[in-house]
Amino acid sequence: MGKPLRVLIVEDSEDDVMLLLRELRRGGYDPAYERMDTPEAMSAALARQTWDVIISDYVMPRFSGMDALKLLQKSGFDLPFIIVSGKIGEDIAVEAMKAGAHDYITKGNLARLIPAIERELCDVQVRRERGRKEAELKQTLNALARSNAELERFVHLASRDLQQPLHVVSDNLQLIERRFKGCDKDADEFIASAIDGIARMQKRINDLLAYSRMATRKEPVDCSVILNRALANLEVVIRKSGAVVTSVPLPTVVADELQLVQLFHNLVDNAIKFRGDKPPRVHINAEQKENEWVFSICDNGIGIDPQYHDRIFLISERVHGKEPGAGMSLAICKKIVERHGGRIWVESQPGKGSTFYFTLPPGEQS
Repeated sequence: MGKPLRVLIVEDSEDDVMLLLRELRRGGYDPAYERMDTPEAMSAALARQTWDVIISDYVMPRFSGMDALKLLQKSGFDLPFIIVSGKIGEDIAVEAMKAGAHDYITKGNLARLIPAIERELCDVQVRRERGRKEAELKQTLNALARSNAELERFVHLASRDLQQPLHVVSDNLQLIERRFKGCDKDADEFIASAIDGIARMQKRINDLLAYSRMATRKEPVDCSVILNRALANLEVVIRKSGAVVTSVPLPTVVADELQLVQLFHNLVDNAIKFRGDKPPRVHINAEQKENEWVFSICDNGIGIDPQYHDRIFLISERVHGKEPGAGMSLAICKKIVERHGGRIWVESQPGKGSTFYFTLPPGEQS
């Protein structure tokens, strides 16, 4: 018993059908087939049963191989379509292949039929598996998009609910501070500590909200302009700390403008914040290497122990002190860089400053 094969044969000659069936049986198949030579009969056969392969003559009195191919394509079924014809010129064969036929064979060379069928059956299985995986991926991405949207709504609502009682507590503490400041030194310290803690909590909640809402819109942007905007936002911090921030001319990349401002802002702010006893010195550099730009932000601050180099980019990690949002700013930087297809890392030793590196692909400017 041969391998089962469901064959739809578009052919007007019973004798030619017998030749095809004999070749299929010689090739080790046990064909179950239907023959038709009109579009109505082919449409009915496609609707009635699932087929493994279609073998079609090229020219028939009431139908043609090209008509049969168009009908198959209109049906949406992905089936091997092989033209078998008595006489077919090279130009016609090329036209048929361009139109979507998978192979063409002359009736005088039916020895090619079995290899062609086996190749096309293998190819269609690969296409179907790829289509199945693409459909699964699409479903996963859609589910992820829905989940992200739900998460964003949850974070927004949660942040609003958390901010309201914090504002109440903060306002009351500030009233107490103004009314009783100087009455008791310890009480002053406790109140100041509580107000500072609330400020840090509010900053952390706002950072979480910004992190959850981050979307990316890419366009060509001049990083020198972006850096200047970030430094303008840090003007007070730079002036109070006595920081000196220098930079080489920076390139133009395809990126999200607002996110790059946030990226430079966070990295320069961290460099100034963790400065130790020395006046902060921060230098921004950029070099093109292969197919990416490598940016660096170098400082003379307190440095970071190598054991924390990976952990500092996690949302929950803090390495230095209790500064507001210390556990979020680098996590936001990591998310921004990765959304642009880049990488971010740090090279640092305690007491020897830090250099943060990140990469951005140049992209196609349009």
